[in-house]
Amino acid sequence: MVRKGCCMNAILYARVSTDDQSERGTIEGQIEFGQKYAELHQMSLVKIYKDDGISGTYELKDRNGGNELLNDVTSGHVKANILLVYKLDRLGRSARVILNSIYELEQHGIKVKSMTEEFDSSSPSGRFLLTMLAAVADLERETIIE
Repeated sequence: MVRKGCCMNAILYARVSTDDQSERGTIEGQIEFGQKYAELHQMSLVKIYKDDGISGTYELKDRNGGNELLNDVTSGHVKANILLVYKLDRLGRSARVILNSIYELEQHGIKVKSMTEEFDSSSPSGRFLLTMLAAVADLERETIIE
């Protein structure tokens, strides 16, 4: 269900890898959470992008849903000012992938908002926390591999 007519336009990105599905549930859970979050925070959810069964180690542009998201944002096809993710590690599983994705999105006026982690990328301390959360996602992946 995509809502229109609110104050802030948001897009939602959901991703699970095969391993995540068995550990954390399916992609539908992230989407349902995102829809409720958008409604609660009076955001108009204009489009949902998803990568089901795709590793977060790939660059956003190298995933089907991520590539569509970036194409829509860079072409102006989708008008939004915020990207919702369930958790920052849904955007990527390495600090480099996460930070590159956020940088690229911000170049087009899109701020990234984790629905379960508090950070504000517009302040120095928020940027620091964002970098730390990206490093934690990286650590979790490496620990799983080990």
